[in-house]
Amino acid sequence: MTEPSSNTGDDAAHLDDSDTSEFYSANRWPGPNAIVSKKWAERLAPYLPDGPLELLDAGCGSGQYLAGMLAEYPDMNGVGIDISAPSIGDAAALVEGTGVGARAEVLVKSFSDPLDWDQRFDVAISNGAIHHSPDPARSMQNIARSIKPKGLFGCMIYGSRSNHRRYEIKEMLHLLADGDLDLMYDLHRDFQSKYESVWDATPRQMMAALKGKLGRLAARLRGREAYLGYDPTADHKKIFIDGFGTPIDAGFDTSQVRAMLENAGLELVKMIGSGRPDPALLPPTWQAPWQQLPPWTQMRIIELLDPNPSAFSFVARKID
Repeated sequence: MTEPSSNTGDDAAHLDDSDTSEFYSANRWPGPNAIVSKKWAERLAPYLPDGPLELLDAGCGSGQYLAGMLAEYPDMNGVGIDISAPSIGDAAALVEGTGVGARAEVLVKSFSDPLDWDQRFDVAISNGAIHHSPDPARSMQNIARSIKPKGLFGCMIYGSRSNHRRYEIKEMLHLLADGDLDLMYDLHRDFQSKYESVWDATPRQMMAALKGKLGRLAARLRGREAYLGYDPTADHKKIFIDGFGTPIDAGFDTSQVRAMLENAGLELVKMIGSGRPDPALLPPTWQAPWQQLPPWTQMRIIELLDPNPSAFSFVARKID
């Protein structure tokens, strides 16, 4: 497996969980005002069996997905783990405030190390966490070992294409500000004014942004905003700090995602984000030869082709 793309440069080899823990303890994500998100509850719904279920949220942060899963599935018990003790405090408050605290346990624990729960969980989720691990492949293996055979794994990790420009900007800001997050934020706003105005967006990017806004509006009117995982009141500076300050931050391509899944004993059930097999993205003459290719090759082509690449989100299943 090739090395993931990263903005940490030569210092990456010297970083470990303590660096990530320190950062996310000082900059809790999403923080004490996190909203309950049912995004993964909806994504996993077609695959979850009936009856009591055990859930692991690996890298739960402030508990938004843990609370959302437990709120949606009253027969589910959940464990949330994170290496940020302040975030675990936020998660404990959120599950209590959501009314699911009796079915939740939250712990300060790292998935970089082997977990104590061999084949315990029916389903695990890890949203936006594994790419902050010093060894993402090993972390996915540790999480997978805690899942029962035929159990489910829902995950979001960064894609190298969708994050390439962010990594370039991040490197420039760190060189200019020497890690001063407040100064970086001010510098980034000036950068956006000069290089990220409406005049710098392609028509496709503008249409995608408009489609996203209309989708969020429709979800809000239908009372389903929580299923998008979108918080319209989110602090933009907090979002910036999460995206441009975190010390370990890796992006992956399709082949790396496939290798990590296979090494962890997981098989892909559905690709949701980048690489999703969407024939509508293909030029007409591409569709016939594309249909003859194996699934992972199809996803690689879509990953490379997509004019608005995103993160990888997927549902996988633990192999017997």
